[in-house]
Amino acid sequence: MNRHCSKCNLVEPIARFDPNLKIPKSKAAVCLGCKEKSQRKANWKKLNINISFKDYLVMGEAQNWKCMICQTPHWTLEGIRRYPAVDHDHNDPNGKIRGLLCTNCNTGLGKFHDSTHLLEAAIAYLRR
Repeated sequence: MNRHCSKCNLVEPIARFDPNLKIPKSKAAVCLGCKEKSQRKANWKKLNINISFKDYLVMGEAQNWKCMICQTPHWTLEGIRRYPAVDHDHNDPNGKIRGLLCTNCNTGLGKFHDSTHLLEAAIAYLRR
């Protein structure tokens, strides 16, 4: 069974629509993909990030919605699993954007203070 999304005008399987909490036994008018994009855009405005939401989406598409380090996919047919972090150079005065990372890789770089010296020392340690 399929349903028409009122936002993107695509016909999607009914499973791609949340239940409509206002009308029992019915589904929302907007598909999960549009709902996710709308929520991401609303959340984006709360963040202080040096790129536009449109550029973020373009960057995500260019990376096939995978982390630049571990290649973990962020995007599934059910929608985005986790919001990729916008990785930027903390030493650059303009906060140069490097790419999108998963939470684990972004946190890992932060724990090493974006230091290639510390990361190389960690790699040498792991190889012992």
